[in-house]
Amino acid sequence: MIGMAKDKVTVTIDRDVLAALDAEAAEAGLNRSQYVEAALTREFHRRRLAKVTPPAAPAPEFADPATPEGLRALLDWQRDTAT
Repeated sequence: MIGMAKDKVTVTIDRDVLAALDAEAAEAGLNRSQYVEAALTREFHRRRLAKVTPPAAPAPEFADPATPEGLRALLDWQRDTAT
């Protein structure tokens, strides 16, 4: 999703939440939009993975879904074990 065409959206968020979000974004070296997009992308994939019935084959031990690489490894593994 990141790197694709983007649309501008407007949301209403509590000021205290935005202040905390901005601090976290700065700490991560991201601007607000990048931080929000990354957070929404992680949440989107987390929810999609939660809906999947795990196959009989064990997940790769190296795959950490908290990282983009680990999430990609899990999605690749899911695709490969489904066929």
